Amino acid sequence: MDKYIKINLSVLKKNFELIKSFTDKKIICVVKAGAYGHGIDVVAKTMQNLGADAFAVSTIEEALTLRKIGISKDILIMGYVEPDVILDAVKWDFTLSVFSYGYAKTVNSILQKANKRVKVHIKVDTGMHRFGFSPVYDYDRLQEVVLFKNLLITGLYTHFYRADDVDAIDTQEQIKRFKSIKRLFKQGIFTHTSNTSAFFNYPDIEEDAIRLGLAFYGFKNDALLPVMGYYTKIVNIVNVDKGDSVGYYNGSRLNDKTTIGVLPIGYANGFCPESGRYYVTVNGLKAPVIGQVCMNHSFIDITGIDVKIGDEVSVVKSKQDFNLLSKTQGQSIYRTLCNLGSLNPRTFV
Repeated sequence: MDKYIKINLSVLKKNFELIKSFTDKKIICVVKAGAYGHGIDVVAKTMQNLGADAFAVSTIEEALTLRKIGISKDILIMGYVEPDVILDAVKWDFTLSVFSYGYAKTVNSILQKANKRVKVHIKVDTGMHRFGFSPVYDYDRLQEVVLFKNLLITGLYTHFYRADDVDAIDTQEQIKRFKSIKRLFKQGIFTHTSNTSAFFNYPDIEEDAIRLGLAFYGFKNDALLPVMGYYTKIVNIVNVDKGDSVGYYNGSRLNDKTTIGVLPIGYANGFCPESGRYYVTVNGLKAPVIGQVCMNHSFIDITGIDVKIGDEVSVVKSKQDFNLLSKTQGQSIYRTLCNLGSLNPRTFV
């Protein structure tokens, strides 16, 4: 392969075991979006073998993938599930998220007609305003939902939108709002609120489980290492004169004679840094990306580096690489991982 994503399962194992050593709470592994580009099937199997207590996905299609590859643990679907496949959730023993009175009523009605029950976790909107019952406006409605006979309520959760900031007033307020809803369940209920950022920045949150994604893949804590690496090869070498441009017409002009290495990766592969702001590694030496990145190709300056066609190029390997690439592409680590992982061949070691 002239380009590939390498997923290091040994690093995934180390990250998982380190996180497990930090807490006594149950661990819900978030593997939506193809396990953040890492490969949902292999990653989920590895996590189950390591002791994951449950999994969280966004769609019923992702949940079905997990069941069909042998994942036996609880699977929470955090996103919307169409009414016409609600009974499939019962058949495959999934847990649905219920986030509004109207949706809860629809699901309950479908199950009532089929004489079935489904496990659900109640989603509380404490401030992100994407999904969930409002502690302010929906309290009475939620009391009605609790009485629906065909919804087996087994959990309660929310999502923090600003947990990256330590001691953010917004997050403290979200915690208070969640507690106000939790009181509705007088007998106690299984709760999970902490995403990766909240887990590290707010360790004293009262909950039964943590719900982590990015941490397993190597980010948000210095002790964790990236599971993913991105590699390609030099596919052409070109000597270019001073003053010539590189790539399309709005590519940069060269100040000196330059030896260019052509890489078979571009924005169609999730790689599109600005010229001169990112470096790849060739034979242990840094080579800057120059010119305008094309759809399927990009250019690097290999002047003075002993390189031949076919030599391997490390595009992204370390945490510093991921941070720099994300910054120069103007996007988050999440998007970088998902794009690279979904747009390139993947190999596991």
